[in-house]
Amino acid sequence: MEVGFLTGCMGKDKLEDIIAWAGESGVRLMEVSRHHLGEDSPKRDEAIRRALEKAGVRLSSIAAYDGGILNDPAKGLKDLKAAIDRCVRLGTDVCCALAGIAPAGMTREQAIDGPFKKIFAPACEHAAKKGVRIALENWYATLLMQFEQWDRVLERVPAENLGFNYDPSHLCWQGIDYLAGVEAYGRRIFHTHAKDTEIRDEVVRRVGVNGPDWWRYCIPGQGRVTWGEYIARLRRIGYTGVLSIEHEDDRIAPREGVLLGKKYLEQFI
Repeated sequence: MEVGFLTGCMGKDKLEDIIAWAGESGVRLMEVSRHHLGEDSPKRDEAIRRALEKAGVRLSSIAAYDGGILNDPAKGLKDLKAAIDRCVRLGTDVCCALAGIAPAGMTREQAIDGPFKKIFAPACEHAAKKGVRIALENWYATLLMQFEQWDRVLERVPAENLGFNYDPSHLCWQGIDYLAGVEAYGRRIFHTHAKDTEIRDEVVRRVGVNGPDWWRYCIPGQGRVTWGEYIARLRRIGYTGVLSIEHEDDRIAPREGVLLGKKYLEQFI
């Protein structure tokens, strides 16, 4: 396993600058948000490859996150295929995506059976031809709120190259067993997010779990995820990929937060 990071936290910084900083800081893997890639062209991709090679950095994945992907299945499939093709050109075999937010008037289950299947069945077929795996992040707002929905997704689209970008932080505050989930979905975990969750028990006791401000995302090591045990479970299932820091802690500057999380996680790997 190796620690990397998702570039989304870097805002409007140029990708070449982010790559150079990563190399100088000893970060060797990057999950690149699609907006950082810029123009989808051979010339642009060649410039990115040169920057990566110079810095000694590799891509763990391209992050094609689109919560509204289910609203227009034709467009969603076209965009996802384009991201898959770019994975090939930029040297990664993982395309991270979202299962999408259920369209208005649909339950999560109806959306899985309908527009999700309509998009992801052909997307997986396309990706398989390219040697690419699709990893769905389990953001709770999407179709993947709970494990029953994960199972349904895999039943409706049983392609072997469909799996998960496993993020324990979402499961943690929901009260879902993120450790058991590692073993349950082991061979389908293609990528992981390293994000922690701070939970304030004293606030929960006052407002309850439906109240506000009792949890927030934070840098690994500053919340409730038991990283040593979590990483041990990943190792047990044979996972050797990235721990990609998804920095969403607004109390710490992006670059500082990535390096702080990296230092903490590396003690376990």
